[in-house]
Amino acid sequence: KPNSETRWHFVIWVLQAGLSLCIALTYSRSALLALVTGYVVSCIYTNSFSHGTSNYPVWRLAVQVGLVAGLGLLSGAAGRMQAAFESDASVTHRLEVWKGALELINAAPLHGCGVGNSGWMYMNWAQPLDATAGYRSLISTPLTVLAEFGLPAGLAILCVPFFLLFI
Repeated sequence: KPNSETRWHFVIWVLQAGLSLCIALTYSRSALLALVTGYVVSCIYTNSFSHGTSNYPVWRLAVQVGLVAGLGLLSGAAGRMQAAFESDASVTHRLEVWKGALELINAAPLHGCGVGNSGWMYMNWAQPLDATAGYRSLISTPLTVLAEFGLPAGLAILCVPFFLLFI
């Protein structure tokens, strides 16, 4: 007979699977990557405290990722996401913007280009002349922080979340 803790685990699992499906149906590549990463981290974290019962979290991970992938495929998400990769400017131009971000970081490695200026600087200094896209940032938070604040301050800012994990 299942105890109340087992019932709560099942209820939470069902809610998590339902929310996962909602995320999958948004067709957001970043949200799906965050979802799968969260599952893997959760599985690793749970395994480290499970004291010999590590099969349940791995099983849960496999079923949840399988459900999200299966239901996403049945709903037509794969075709829609493929079309997004072929025509979405944020995907097709991303590597070009990142190369420009590295140029901006190289141009001002110590002090950066200033808060909020990375998109403008990219458009005026690193973007190809025939391109007309406008950018507010460099489409990558770490590269934007490093380009705007400079390497010393940018690295310090980016390391804060990791230090908070160990306090």
